Amino acid sequence: MNFHIYRFYRAKAIASGFLSFVGFALLGMILVYLSHGNYSVITFAAILFFLGPLVVVFLAKNTFMHAVSVEVTEAYLKVAEVDREDILVRWTTVADYQVEFTKSFFGSGYALKLTGHDGSKTSVILYEPAFSGRSIREDSALYRLCRSIGKYNRSAGQPINLRPNLLATRPATIILIVMGVLVLGAIGFSYLGGARTGRFNITGFSIIVLILIAGIMGRKKEGDQAYRQLLEVQNGSK
Repeated sequence: MNFHIYRFYRAKAIASGFLSFVGFALLGMILVYLSHGNYSVITFAAILFFLGPLVVVFLAKNTFMHAVSVEVTEAYLKVAEVDREDILVRWTTVADYQVEFTKSFFGSGYALKLTGHDGSKTSVILYEPAFSGRSIREDSALYRLCRSIGKYNRSAGQPINLRPNLLATRPATIILIVMGVLVLGAIGFSYLGGARTGRFNITGFSIIVLILIAGIMGRKKEGDQAYRQLLEVQNGSK
């Protein structure tokens, strides 16, 4: 079965974002230096500094996203792109695979990572709305891929394993819980002793850390659900 979707080149986007960030940072510093304290110019320089690189990457998204044809069968995965060598991975050579979902202003997609029996790795980022937040869409290439691997596993002596992403692993859960306890402990100790200014600084920093942890936990919850859905599709229960 063929699917016509988009491939994302993360390395190109990061390089472009970094170069544009350096360029806008230099431009911002020059404007601040020439502003002689003019708040309007300083504000404009700050906007360039923070938003300029994002605008450049967004406007140049066609450079990082290329149309590809994805073919999935019960024997292999093939990703074909104009003027580039095809990616062909046969299930008999794959030991395990991993799916990491991603969202950005380019859209929603996932990073597919396949590891061979010989340790070789194949990684490709595909953009298609495959995960609705509750289930894997049946009209997506990812759904077809999981079903194909499931069928291969039921007939193969050496099945392909689905590896959870980092946030879906047990060590990640333990680390997040320990971090939360340590932060809450820091807030408690800061109020038991120390100067008022010190308590305020520790509390403010701790609240920021807790917000970050809460955001990571939200992503972990979604990752856990996606992992369960992928397993169900692979095992044929979806």
